[in-house]
Amino acid sequence: MYNDAPNFWGAKGIVPNGVAQGSVGDCWFLAAASALAEVPERLKRVVWNDSYDKNGAFRFNFWVKNKWHAVNIDDRLPVNAYGRPYATSRSTNGAWWMPLMEKAYAKLDQNYERIIAGMGFEGLRTLTGMPTVYLNHNYGRNATAVAESFTLLKALSEKNFPMTSPCCHNGG
Repeated sequence: MYNDAPNFWGAKGIVPNGVAQGSVGDCWFLAAASALAEVPERLKRVVWNDSYDKNGAFRFNFWVKNKWHAVNIDDRLPVNAYGRPYATSRSTNGAWWMPLMEKAYAKLDQNYERIIAGMGFEGLRTLTGMPTVYLNHNYGRNATAVAESFTLLKALSEKNFPMTSPCCHNGG
């Protein structure tokens, strides 16, 4: 499908945009990984390799049950009956880090089906090992609660904390 040599981080280096969800309902995980990519050093902590391995071997580290777990994968990605990527494909930047990370995370959780539906804060915790907070924005017409939420989000943004929407529901 692609004729050029694989590029792990992409032509422009690590960028958070250009990731497109495939047939797996894991927008919550993809959003968390994209949020992490806003500060490339954060993302590089998850990846053992810093380039595309000529042997197609990769290792990713995930925080689960209060410790880091290394997951080894190869670069063989699943495709559908038409030969197109089943899950996330390379980014518009030509980067392969996201589909490879997604495969490693699916392997950690046994398979792609088990990563369908989740919450963005779960993805951030798994990728950073740091405490996360879920902020409920469903306040109806309560202007005070909305203003308090905005104040909190602004403070977190000024500290450059990674943030994502709650994201997925049942089935993606």
